[in-house]
Amino acid sequence: MLSERQYQSHENALRIIEVKDAFVEARQSVVWQEVGMLTKCKDIVGAEDRLERSQYFGDDDYEGHVLNVVEGIVARDPLNESKLIRYVLPKLSQADGDWSVRDRLQKIADYLDVIHILGVGDLSDIPNLRDYVKRIEQSLFDDPQAAIGHSKDLVESALKTFLDMPADELKRYDMPQLVKSARDRLSRDFGGLEHNKDVLKMLSNFGQIMESIATVRNKHGTGHGRGPQETFDLPQPYVVLAANSAISAAVFLTQMHDLKTPEPEDSFKAEDSPGDLDDGEDLHW
Repeated sequence: MLSERQYQSHENALRIIEVKDAFVEARQSVVWQEVGMLTKCKDIVGAEDRLERSQYFGDDDYEGHVLNVVEGIVARDPLNESKLIRYVLPKLSQADGDWSVRDRLQKIADYLDVIHILGVGDLSDIPNLRDYVKRIEQSLFDDPQAAIGHSKDLVESALKTFLDMPADELKRYDMPQLVKSARDRLSRDFGGLEHNKDVLKMLSNFGQIMESIATVRNKHGTGHGRGPQETFDLPQPYVVLAANSAISAAVFLTQMHDLKTPEPEDSFKAEDSPGDLDDGEDLHW
């Protein structure tokens, strides 16, 4: 069985091969000087001295040169993978060729748009969270109902990890209770939060989002049997929104859990007094 590191390396390698196939398919419409400029890797493109010659003459070794360049560009900066895809996708759409290459590349582009979340690496060392993220990524476009279900599970698991309570006690908590307990701990461990209007409002909305993910899961995700008249009708952008929200929530809770508890005066400062809150403003989680 592949280890987590080996699995990720294998997945990355497969995506690089798909990107390489797309550049080979687009062939003459690719301008490699543009690719080097776009990714700030002109040196990598220039170092592959037979790349443009083999492209121009249609030599059999062109595919190998493309693989070397694509691999080098992505190795320098993983975010270049998305840049390469965005560059070559329109060229594939303009050319007559293998549509399956375009379809696979579009799926990779959608996947990368979802997983490029700041701080998501913080979840890689926590098995129960890392596994849910992997399930979301793998099911997001092929099984959106499962992706929504995993998103709710990720949030619930992140809340339990953040609260760091005995397992028997956590079993008695439903999602709203978990969210409220997390809010109470944030307020207690990072003193002055209850007096900071803007942060309190942001966290109020944050709590509502976490509860909403659970509600969306009950109506649209896996976890409940469906009757013969019930169909999945949630547009894909909402599925992506649920997944992104869940991963962002897990990242935030993990980062807050890892912070050392500061003294109240060193954390959220009381810039606003309770009297500054707007009348009728609902800031409860």
